[in-house]
Amino acid sequence: MLALVSSAVARPDLIQRTIHRRTDAPPLPPCVSYTPYTYVGCFLEVRPRSLQYSPNLVFSTMTVETCTATCKSNGFRYAGLIYYSECVCGTVFPPIAPETERSAPCNGNPSQKYGADQRFSIWEDPTYAAVDQATITSQYEALGCYTEGSGYHADQLDANTLTTEACLEACGAQLYPLAATEFAGECYCGAMLQGGSVEAPETECNMACNGAPNEICGGPSRLHLYEADILKSSQPCGESPPPPPATCKGTAYGYAPGKSATFISLGIGKNWG
Repeated sequence: MLALVSSAVARPDLIQRTIHRRTDAPPLPPCVSYTPYTYVGCFLEVRPRSLQYSPNLVFSTMTVETCTATCKSNGFRYAGLIYYSECVCGTVFPPIAPETERSAPCNGNPSQKYGADQRFSIWEDPTYAAVDQATITSQYEALGCYTEGSGYHADQLDANTLTTEACLEACGAQLYPLAATEFAGECYCGAMLQGGSVEAPETECNMACNGAPNEICGGPSRLHLYEADILKSSQPCGESPPPPPATCKGTAYGYAPGKSATFISLGIGKNWG
């Protein structure tokens, strides 16, 4: 299954969103064992949103833990809360705003503060490595031919001149670990392989790239899939965080099992999740 989107050390708040959302896959179960996200700050809401994945969680019981657990299971490094109780996930975040503008109480836990109107409170998964965006494209490795999934389309790219490198650059610019070309001129990016996407015979990825006839860019309803491990979490959902050092006790190490609540995921093509 897969989640795909498009498009020096990257500053995520300076990256322009250059993709549009397609169909999301159904939500996955919550992540219940993971390293807690850390608070980043207050950010402006811009259009299109930088945090594009909305799991449509219940507003009345929303907490920070519910939102971060959801984004974790989706494979997203950032979790954001806006308008009191709306949870969203993504790979890059918007322009920063004054911390004093983070004032709305969480519906599920009034002691926690969310972003208010047009303001995001954003938390970060600390298990991602720092990356040099100038070298991201070279980090992708081909995984082979896959059926379609659901996710995001790199609509800033010209289908008539699409190449594999252009697609990898677009996805890398958005810090997505998965990239895929399809139908000679389409590029998709994502966080997880999702939405029923499975490996297909290599012979079904048989269309040359419109911008590079010597390269293969998927096929009809088939993705030529690439993955960059450096853009993935070092502790995916389901893998317990390391135990506390011998000198630490309890939660001093930041391990909070059972604090997570709900999660979902994304994909590529028409059915990725």
